[in-house]
Amino acid sequence: MKHLKLISVISILLILFTFSGCVEDDFDVPDATIEDPGIDPSDVITIGAVAGELAQAQQDNQSIFTFEFDDGIEKFVSGYLISSDEAGNFFEELVLQDTPENPTAGLRVMVDVNPLFTKYQFGQKLFIRLNGLTVGISNGVLTLGVLEGINGVEKIPPARELEYIRRSPEIATIVPTQVDIQDLDDSFLNTFIQLQNAQFSGTSLGKTYASEPEDEFDGERVLEDCNDGGSIILSTSTFSDFKGLTLPGGSGTVSGVLAKDFFGETNNLIINTPENVSLSNERCDLSLSLEPTITILELREMFSGNPILFPPGSDAVLEGYVVSSDAEGNFFKNIYIQDAPVNPTAALQLLVDENDLHFLYPIGSKVLLRLDGLYAGEAFGDVFSVGFLDGNEIDRIEEGQIQTILFTTGDSETIVPTQATVGGSGLTIDELDDNGNPVDDDMDGTPNQIPAPEGILIEISEMQLPQGDIGQAYAFYSGTNSANRIVESCDNSNTVILRNSGFASFASTQFPIGRGTISGVISQFNGTPQILIRSTNDVNLEGERCDPLFQEDFQAATDDTTFDFEGWINYAEEGTALWTEDVFNGNGYARFTAFQSGDSSNIGWLITPPFDMDAQSGEILTFQMQHSFPDAGHDPMELLYSTDFDGTEAGVTNATWISLPFTKSYIEDFGTWFSFVGSGDIDLSGVTGTAYIAFRYTGSDTANQNMNIDIDNIRINVP
Repeated sequence: MKHLKLISVISILLILFTFSGCVEDDFDVPDATIEDPGIDPSDVITIGAVAGELAQAQQDNQSIFTFEFDDGIEKFVSGYLISSDEAGNFFEELVLQDTPENPTAGLRVMVDVNPLFTKYQFGQKLFIRLNGLTVGISNGVLTLGVLEGINGVEKIPPARELEYIRRSPEIATIVPTQVDIQDLDDSFLNTFIQLQNAQFSGTSLGKTYASEPEDEFDGERVLEDCNDGGSIILSTSTFSDFKGLTLPGGSGTVSGVLAKDFFGETNNLIINTPENVSLSNERCDLSLSLEPTITILELREMFSGNPILFPPGSDAVLEGYVVSSDAEGNFFKNIYIQDAPVNPTAALQLLVDENDLHFLYPIGSKVLLRLDGLYAGEAFGDVFSVGFLDGNEIDRIEEGQIQTILFTTGDSETIVPTQATVGGSGLTIDELDDNGNPVDDDMDGTPNQIPAPEGILIEISEMQLPQGDIGQAYAFYSGTNSANRIVESCDNSNTVILRNSGFASFASTQFPIGRGTISGVISQFNGTPQILIRSTNDVNLEGERCDPLFQEDFQAATDDTTFDFEGWINYAEEGTALWTEDVFNGNGYARFTAFQSGDSSNIGWLITPPFDMDAQSGEILTFQMQHSFPDAGHDPMELLYSTDFDGTEAGVTNATWISLPFTKSYIEDFGTWFSFVGSGDIDLSGVTGTAYIAFRYTGSDTANQNMNIDIDNIRINVP
């Protein structure tokens, strides 16, 4: 903590008064009912000097500065009041700026008194006694109060209000600084400004200031600039007197105090009264001059692997509907847009270097995307995206440019999730004809299935969390930091990844353990489909679980260790290599490879615990397998079962093993590696007695037959 000594104060004051002096304006009006506090001008420090003391403290790695003077010396900071709590939109704070017009600095003073407007008038000159007070940055703005703890700034106690706050009879006319939204920066914080050519965004029209169902503490409405599309949040307290008023729909001026949001990150405008909002002019609809010239589907069909440039001056415009939301933090600096609210055919990801995009573009908004100067291609795990170019990949549009590129039309639609199925090789949906009717080529009463378009909003039914993950959170495993959660289908045992950010508001919330539907936006990583939920409302798992007779997802695996699960047998019939436990991105699985074994022959068995096949009927086995580094002509994997195996390593080669067919492929294309593929349904209904299931790998390191094979999500289901 630093201390301001008398000699340094005098030096600072001499410099400050040399260049600035005391502000006296011809529009100042004295209040005869208030006596002048009689403060000597030499005892007054400007708001700029207060900020300067904090800046010096910060250079010394101190986050606050406490004013302490020699005995008998009092110092004050003065300013003109620009906030009022009369309408309830400010609470226990006084915001001062250094001059009534063209201010250069502002200061928030925290006071544990409510109301304040009965004693302190808008425009009144106030003096704040600095002795013992602390200045710091709170909620992103320069704040004065009493010291809390070691580095905190707290409200001045009620009993000490008059000790610190002195009123002047001078009541000045506050002239707001006229500014365009695009020109706002931190130099305007804690000052009274007036936005020119402003209007509420189309997505805010029809709403109240702060009484919508989602307004928990504040109503946050988007104000946009008619000239350049820039935007700012108008924040209104849910305790304000005018929270229930409907927002005006025209354009014009809005006056208020420039502040920051609760986290001190984003500029907010706070008004004293709805009379500060004057929007009586005709709206400036920024999207009226735009007409769609290309569909999202046509754009995707244009892409052949290399980024597509739409040169400056291009008139290419896309139309679509927003399906994502970053309100809960599971989407980050991106917006997913699909081409129709119902039965979409294509979608894309727009990359934007900004947060809180849901305010400007809430779910369901009909938007127009101007492609002028943008690129289309792949980014971040091969997701089809639009943005700027970085190397050969698409990167984010720069901060502040989003509203010159993406425009809301004012229309909003309910997005109907497309029903999808979790297949063995990905997500599929029903094929529809041009009239939206299902296509059934083989006339079996079941629509043709096609890959679900990446980026659309889907809903998958009959899903649940695997047994081994019960009790886990949305984005964390016990003791680890992972952002994946695998869910499984009760219909076919196939699985899909829910990609949940560790920064999401619900990251540590326990995942539901029942059975039901999950909605989300399709994304992918290295060719593997993933689903991104917007909030926990997208997960509705309240039905009874469909747990299988047997299930193993290997989530207890320890990365890069010899496979050692209780009840299993890991046996090398030939060679030295054994099955291992592997973990990638929080997902555990069993792996075998002959690579670097140095053996001319490798035969590795992985055998399950025994099953009583007579205790039920109609058993169906499913599992997933992925491969990497395949060798042409080498088929290493065989699935077998035995009913006469004695359960010992010595008895493996003496037992009778019967082969079971399953879906497999070993494509040499790198793009197919590390992608789990479902085995398909394997009928065990004819097996009786006590049975073991075995995964047998055959290969050779010296003969270059040493591809990696990974096994995961083994299930035996019964009807």
